[in-house]
Amino acid sequence: MKLSDFEDQIDEIILERGYKYFIDDKVENLDEVEENHFMALVPGTEIYLVHVKFADDQDKIIKLKCDCPYDVGKYCKHQVAVLYALEKKLLGGKIKKKKSLEDLLPCLSKEELIELILKISFEHEDVERKLLFQLSPSEDELENSKRLISQYIGEAEEFDGFIPWNRMDDALTGVEMVLERAYGKLQRNDEETAVRLSLLAIPAIVDMLDFADDSGGFVMPVIEEAFTIIDTALEKGINRFKLETKEELYYVLMNEAFNERYDGWPEWRVQLMNSCIIFCDYDPLREQLEKQVKHFIDKYSKDSMNDYEVSKLKEIQFKLIQRYDGESQALDFIHHNVDTPDFREKAIRHHLENSAYEKVIELCDNGIERDSKYAGLVSKWKEFKLQAYEELGNLNKQKELTKDLLLTNRDYSYYEKLKGHYSSDEWPNVLSEILVKLENTSHFLSNIYTKILIEEKMFKELLEYCQKEPKLINYYHQHLIDDYPGEVKNLFRSHIFTLSEDSGTREHYRKICREIQEYKQVFGYEEANKLINELRELYYKRPAFMDELDKI
Repeated sequence: MKLSDFEDQIDEIILERGYKYFIDDKVENLDEVEENHFMALVPGTEIYLVHVKFADDQDKIIKLKCDCPYDVGKYCKHQVAVLYALEKKLLGGKIKKKKSLEDLLPCLSKEELIELILKISFEHEDVERKLLFQLSPSEDELENSKRLISQYIGEAEEFDGFIPWNRMDDALTGVEMVLERAYGKLQRNDEETAVRLSLLAIPAIVDMLDFADDSGGFVMPVIEEAFTIIDTALEKGINRFKLETKEELYYVLMNEAFNERYDGWPEWRVQLMNSCIIFCDYDPLREQLEKQVKHFIDKYSKDSMNDYEVSKLKEIQFKLIQRYDGESQALDFIHHNVDTPDFREKAIRHHLENSAYEKVIELCDNGIERDSKYAGLVSKWKEFKLQAYEELGNLNKQKELTKDLLLTNRDYSYYEKLKGHYSSDEWPNVLSEILVKLENTSHFLSNIYTKILIEEKMFKELLEYCQKEPKLINYYHQHLIDDYPGEVKNLFRSHIFTLSEDSGTREHYRKICREIQEYKQVFGYEEANKLINELRELYYKRPAFMDELDKI
């Protein structure tokens, strides 16, 4: 490869990434260390060293090497950045970014542009389909959109009708194009069409999920985008819609929500019903929505697995009251539904705002008992309870709850708060109790334990902790090196040798070498060199390991 034409030999994506590094001045210390041998530093996740050697004419590249872990392709962005810097330095030319389509297309005549579009469309069926969809008459767009969605889903199916995870992105192409058009309608104040287009996407996706693998997580963002367009369009257009349009859109949404396809996806059924709230300033529609919401609450309440959906359906009831009946009735609804966690929290917040702290404590106690199987909810009620006791000035209860939350939540802020509740004479006994409990729990490796040891300057205990888990010495050596230099060195070495014994891939070897680099920072070059030589003697039959050790 030659410096004068290296761009022709390297993947376009890597070129672009390397060029950006170059123009961002990330190539540092570019020097000729020997004749025709250049070295430079390029910061990335770490600082990487790039070597470039030329033949005598300083154009033909005979060696190009970077010590970064990139191994997907032949060249990395750090190498490319240095090549651009050398091109400027040695060849004296200005780096010219390749022109984009935006630069080139205006140079074509109308006839040339038409000819180019037709040629590309003929060669690429997908391009032709996208252009036809974009240019289709508005009176056909709903039918064309539905057909487009089906075409892309159908083409992503394998012979048995199943869509594997790596084809899901292709399957959703039509949906994304239709949602893009819906967003355009929204921008042009055609909110009704935006809603109808988005409503084509949701059922198509839900039906597709019965024979697709979405382990890549493609579906959820697209579904959420569809609902966002629907709700935004309704909020934006509601005051301009005629009653007839409101009724039509309401029934389109509700009919979709009642479809049996959502029996397996109740959260999206609830979301469709939630979108109907905005139409309920018209009493007949509100009565229908309230009736349907109650129907599904009764249906889902039969199975505790649907508690989340029941909570969200009650949220619809609450929003209806809050939006159309006022805050007083909304508060009554909250206090009649405190068995639901969301409304319990709303009631607690209301009592806190009104300094009704005993009521807060009562609600929290009931919640702790009721939700005992759910650690997250129990912690939430304890946190609210602590807040109430702080407002009441009950120090003993504050101590009790703060200690409990420290031991269950592993949140360091509770340690600082708890320490502030005790005198310097009282604290040692409390600290000892906390450390024993932390050490003997299944969360022994939680960093809350080590944070406390460091804060309390209990370095002997920190050393003992690292001796049980030598891999942690890399994180805590700076706190131990002054008092226990020999022990720290032994732990570091033990950790590195254990890693080496269990490793067998280049990626693992690179990780070991990063640990050795840290060892070198702590104990110096000579000690690191001894360690490297010991590893060479032990693992000389592992050429990849030897190669990575060479780079240190």
